[in-house]
Amino acid sequence: MLTQVAMDGKTIASYGDVVPTQTVANLKTLNTPLDLPPGYRHLEFDFTAFHFSDPENIHFRYQLGGFDNGWIDAGTARYATYSRLPAGDYQFRIQASVGDGPWGETPVQLAFIVAPFFWQTWWFRAGAVILLGALLVTIVRYISFRQLRLKLRAVEQQAAVERERGRIARDIHDDLGNRLTKIELLTGLAQLDRHLPGKSVTHIQQISTTARQATDALDEIVWAINPRNDTLPHLVSYLGQFAVEFLRTAGISYRVDLPDFPPPNAVSAEVRHNLFLVVKESLNNIVCHARASEASLAIDVTEKLINIVIEDNGSGFDETAFNNGGNGLKNMQQRMSEIGGEFQIKTTPNVGTRVSFSCLCLIQK
Repeated sequence: MLTQVAMDGKTIASYGDVVPTQTVANLKTLNTPLDLPPGYRHLEFDFTAFHFSDPENIHFRYQLGGFDNGWIDAGTARYATYSRLPAGDYQFRIQASVGDGPWGETPVQLAFIVAPFFWQTWWFRAGAVILLGALLVTIVRYISFRQLRLKLRAVEQQAAVERERGRIARDIHDDLGNRLTKIELLTGLAQLDRHLPGKSVTHIQQISTTARQATDALDEIVWAINPRNDTLPHLVSYLGQFAVEFLRTAGISYRVDLPDFPPPNAVSAEVRHNLFLVVKESLNNIVCHARASEASLAIDVTEKLINIVIEDNGSGFDETAFNNGGNGLKNMQQRMSEIGGEFQIKTTPNVGTRVSFSCLCLIQK
């Protein structure tokens, strides 16, 4: 008979005259398996047998069904111990014999269940499998999307390069090419009129002016494509220098306000080129159409934005001219739209014009 079951030195089941409680079960009347928690360290079974004529020669053997492969000979010892059994259902069996006599026909048995840790339960394992699967899918999707973004970025960069090459070709053909063609024509006229000193001198002056303009146009193209100029300080400095030289040559009083220490943000060649052309067109309108005596250029920058304001005290114009696309204003607006910028113009006849435009100037990494 089993007399006691102890877990970590504390009795959890006992045979005989005990009052069943939540912690101590009565082995005499127990007919359901014992429930053991998963975190115990030591389990001990105490047992005994009675034989009035030869009690000293009683031998015992035991077996833990679900754990032991066979019977374990305990000799005359009247206890068995186990440590940290895995979760599962078990049957503890015990038999006794006297001397070399036969073992008892029916072993005494005690069923008990060792509960699993929460991470050993089926629902935890199922959740872990689902979570692992979701994590694996997420990783695969992330890697796939990252590779796709890299490919897309490479395609976009290639497209940007192609656009830049096309723009450079157009600038060379439309601006520099036309001026060189004009120089060629003027040279031919000068040769034809070489016997007329007055006309010849005029043609030579025109050739000189056109050559200087071609040189300026070439400088602008080189500046726009030079990667060393792809910073905000270079852009601000170049725009300010261009405005000073342009207005000074036209004989117009000017004021240029530039930031002292613009942040060294990277600026794409496309943004630099379009901003320069808008500034150039605005100043050209002042010189050619506004009949202004004073003009100003103000540049303000933040970490990501550049704001440019150009004002004059000229004749202004009717705002319907803007709606009709006069004076290249529609082209200026289109250029700012292409680089994601904003363009505004305010004008009052006989008072002046204020052109303001802004855009993001930071290259996205």
